[in-house]
Amino acid sequence: MSNAEELAKYKELLDDRVITQEDFDKKKEELLNRNESSGLTTDNTWLVALLLCLFVGFLGILFTLVLLYFVNRDYFASPLNRDRRK
Repeated sequence: MSNAEELAKYKELLDDRVITQEDFDKKKEELLNRNESSGLTTDNTWLVALLLCLFVGFLGILFTLVLLYFVNRDYFASPLNRDRRK
């Protein structure tokens, strides 16, 4: 359901006196602040951005560790395995 359709539904509830004007105004503000394509409000967009940054940072650290492991395999090998490779 689009924001416009949802707002019309709440307007109808207001006209039928099922909800108060205050409830309608709150819902209207929430709907106007919501991005229709993603369902994100301005209240939680910053949280999504923060989590994305943390995830990308984690991937960068993980990639670096994996790269270091494969470049320096002999360093990470146990002493028993180091002797066999020589």
